[in-house]
Amino acid sequence: MKSADEIDGLADRFEEVQKELLDLLGFVRRARESLGASTDQLSEAAESLSSIGQATEKAAHNLLGQVEKVMDQDEVAAPHLDVLEKAAEQDEAMKAAVEGLFACQDERTNVLTEMMQELSFQDLTCQTLQKVVGRLAQVEERIMYVLDPQSFPHVEHGDDEHAGSMSGLSRLEEKQQGESRQDFVDQLFGG
Repeated sequence: MKSADEIDGLADRFEEVQKELLDLLGFVRRARESLGASTDQLSEAAESLSSIGQATEKAAHNLLGQVEKVMDQDEVAAPHLDVLEKAAEQDEAMKAAVEGLFACQDERTNVLTEMMQELSFQDLTCQTLQKVVGRLAQVEERIMYVLDPQSFPHVEHGDDEHAGSMSGLSRLEEKQQGESRQDFVDQLFGG
């Protein structure tokens, strides 16, 4: 039979454990409240990055279209330059002018080709933004899981050894709200 001192010691220890659990519950609630606002910011950031990616893609596509139009016009001008070149065979001044036009056209073609190559960044930018948006969505999902594990059971935790601890905290909240589960109490004191 246990002595009164031992029973008093167990009662004191139980009160200490209860106080620690209630303190932990308070900490979890405060953490969840502070994380709640973060999920809105993550959603807004993801939407902003998606919008930037779409605008960049559209602008790059439009610029590429304009460059292609100019290059097409150069092709249309080429036969006219050929006619001028043949006509200029007798006149040295005209011949120099036609050569100058050909040089200008070649330089413009080189510049337009370089512009098209530089605009290829858009593909990489959009791919990178899509990855960032995906990662933001994963972070948001994990925060939502911390806020309410019952609503987001599909979150994978990988090798995280503390992954299941949040469900225990949710049960602790239920316990404090008067919805105690005997299995939680057994688990808590049973080790």
